[in-house]
Amino acid sequence: MHWSIETARLKFRNDIYLPLTKEIRKKGLNSDTFTIIANNCWGGMIYESYGIKKMSPTIGMFIMPKDYIRFLSNMEYYLKCPLVFINENESKWKNTLCKKSNWGTYLIARLEDIELHMLHYHNKEEAERKWYERVRRISYDRLLVKFNDQNGCELSDIYDFCKLNYNNKLVFVAKKNFVIDPCVVYIKQPYNNNTGIMASREPFGHSKYINVTSYINDLK
Repeated sequence: MHWSIETARLKFRNDIYLPLTKEIRKKGLNSDTFTIIANNCWGGMIYESYGIKKMSPTIGMFIMPKDYIRFLSNMEYYLKCPLVFINENESKWKNTLCKKSNWGTYLIARLEDIELHMLHYHNKEEAERKWYERVRRISYDRLLVKFNDQNGCELSDIYDFCKLNYNNKLVFVAKKNFVIDPCVVYIKQPYNNNTGIMASREPFGHSKYINVTSYINDLK
């Protein structure tokens, strides 16, 4: 029941609300040149919320928490690694993810020991082309790294993320005890859910939890 509501919310937001309101939201941006590195599809949604070019390779995918921390710990190195596609049986996260209904339906790629679960790509050629194009677009001068408490994220992962050497960090969580740093934003979830933030509840534009537009304008 909850997941069918979540699916409907995401479809309405992505297919109807964002396209209808993107031009209004875009007027609040000082610049459309910035890069969001995210552990899930939030970054892509943010670019779409303004109707601007995507300047991040981590679009349309999710990365498991510990892989994501490792990736960010040496991002420039990993971004130089070749993208290698694997099947689901080769995934180190198979036992964790195989119970999900979409397991085996999407592409998985590796950057050495980092797995990219590429949910929203039709084929390897498209995924590879867009990955390398967007790697070249990265704006290191205006870079935001974003994390959340999905996919079995533990408190230790939040600690590790908060210690990373980036000027602009954001974490969205459904668990109040995960708020251990000013960069962590607690967002109340429906249905007493505190297992991880629901994708449709992650903020964009000017929400009651955070003004994402102002945050992006202030990127340093």
